[in-house]
Amino acid sequence: MTETSSGRVANIGAAGARRRRIGGVIWIVVTVGLFVVLVVTHQPRAMRLAVFVPAFLAALGFFQAQAMTCVFLCVVGGRERDAGDPKLSPAERAPVWRQSAGVTLRSLMVAAVVAVAAYFV
Repeated sequence: MTETSSGRVANIGAAGARRRRIGGVIWIVVTVGLFVVLVVTHQPRAMRLAVFVPAFLAALGFFQAQAMTCVFLCVVGGRERDAGDPKLSPAERAPVWRQSAGVTLRSLMVAAVVAVAAYFV
């Protein structure tokens, strides 16, 4: 079992976490850019809710890096090769699944707050 310093089971390594943080930064830029375009072009407020998608992807990148857990790899029962054996053992699947669910839920909550804030700005 590959555990992080916090006792979590990791399905990505340091390189995977770095890639996800970089992706998070890129998606933040996309979120801000989309918001600015929507405001400058005077689109209806409801259109501003479109920032939900890139905001979700940004949050997902950061939360995956923090938890050392890739949601997609969890779904397919695997892990990145730099983190060890490419398949999760049966003992690792449950904790990684819980971590993945937490990452997804936190990402959805952040994206919802960003979208609602964009709507009312």
